[in-house]
This record gives sequence, C-alpha cells and structure tokens, in this order.
Amino acid sequence: MLVRKLESGQTDIDYKEFRESFLESSNSGSRHPKGQIRPAESGASELMAQSKYSEIVQTTKKILSIDYTNMHAHKVLQQTYKALKDEANRQKYHDIDLGS
Repeated sequence: MLVRKLESGQTDIDYKEFRESFLESSNSGSRHPKGQIRPAESGASELMAQSKYSEIVQTTKKILSIDYTNMHAHKVLQQTYKALKDEANRQKYHDIDLGS
C-alpha cells in the first residue's frame, strides 16, 4: 500500500513505517535477492556515465521492484529525472530518498 502511494506521488507517508514494513516483507532478510540488486546497481552507474536515461530508469525500477527501500535507486532516479528536466518525478524520488 505504501509503495503504491509513493509511486503515485503521495510522498507524505510515515517513512519509519514504510522502512519497517519492508523488514516484515518477504523481500527482507536471508530471502532478499541481493545477488540481483548489486549487478543492477553497477549497471545503473555505467548507464549514468553514458547518459542512457531510459535504460537507467528501467534498471533502477527493476531494483525498486525487488527492494523499494533501496535509497541508492531513489537517488539515481532523482538525478536521472533532473537531467531529463522532469521536475515532478525528480521531486518525488528526492522526497522518497530523503524520507521527507
């Protein structure tokens, strides 16, 4: 429910509750597919260096589909949308990244 709110742009949520809800989810702990996230994060960094913005969005959204609390992915999206001059999405991911 909180992820749907955030993705719709409703960033005025209880971020402590949001992060704690991830700990209770099936994606946390030993079941967390970290092996899928690390290569995607590395790939996103390479794509950023090449300014391949649509691929960056696709890669970081893949990360967020596994772990929506991944602040690195939110930061990358924030920077990507800033480069694309998409202020609404830049602000959304900025707010999620900072938990504000």
